[in-house]
Amino acid sequence: YENNYSTNMLFFIGEENFNLDLFTYYIENKKIEREFCLSVLDSDPDICYNKEVIWTHSNDYETSIPITLVWKSKKSRSFPRKQKCIFSVYGAYGKNDDVTIDSTILSIIEAGFIFATIHVRGGGFLGGDWYRAGKGLKKWNSIKDFIHGVRYLVDRGFVDEHHLGLISSSAGGIVAGATLNEDNNLFRSMLLFSPFVNPFEALQCRDDPMSKTELFEWGDIRDANVKNYIYSYSPQQNVEKSLGSKTKVISILGARDPYINNQHVIKWSDSLNSFGVESKVYLNPNAGHGGISESESHILIKILSHFLEIVSSDIERKI
Repeated sequence: YENNYSTNMLFFIGEENFNLDLFTYYIENKKIEREFCLSVLDSDPDICYNKEVIWTHSNDYETSIPITLVWKSKKSRSFPRKQKCIFSVYGAYGKNDDVTIDSTILSIIEAGFIFATIHVRGGGFLGGDWYRAGKGLKKWNSIKDFIHGVRYLVDRGFVDEHHLGLISSSAGGIVAGATLNEDNNLFRSMLLFSPFVNPFEALQCRDDPMSKTELFEWGDIRDANVKNYIYSYSPQQNVEKSLGSKTKVISILGARDPYINNQHVIKWSDSLNSFGVESKVYLNPNAGHGGISESESHILIKILSHFLEIVSSDIERKI
């Protein structure tokens, strides 16, 4: 909330989807009143802001995957055709990755992109069974679901295959890094915030808290079967498969991050560069997990603008 230095009332700002609300809380009688609601969207009646969940077909893949699309269009709610697109993915810990419109997503669609979230197994979009089908010794399902979801939108002409970007963070870095290895020219650029890209080493490091607290999510790496399985998808250990990729990778790290080993990300970035994949790392000395603190929106704006310019570029990629 924003304090107006009054002893009688406090102001609260609330954001929900495309609206900005100002509330007043009266301290003495404990009442809340909405002062006004401001739409942050284009007021043109011919402009539509759309949010839809679609499903991939199961006849060309073992499982139907839900995908949330957010896009801006003129007059019609018809689905987009051959539009540039920014994807997001997470797929771990049973986290519900339902899409709530925020300033970042709004900035992306206002710039002419579709925003697409692939709800892969390992996340919690469809409940506990969906989560358990993408954890431990089933982690490959998360990676394959994501690639299938992206390819589904490309094959059906929703998105322009030459202008695709990916934003992900933390445990979503496993899916992002593995995708770069398995389908290495799928994206023009990846923007990753504190990505977890070396689970194989992190889970073996006895000094790393994750080696003790993450057994339930990834499995006990002291077990030979689990160790071999994690090795099979861990981005760092399979980085040589990224050879030939024209994807530009941007990783944002926080120097005060208690969860991700920043040296692992820097090592991965160096490995990508050694295989000819352009990879850059920004280590923010003021931030923790995620790489951008709440007071540094100006940094996020610059990074996001640079990322969108890369994805929008018409410079031909040689594959």
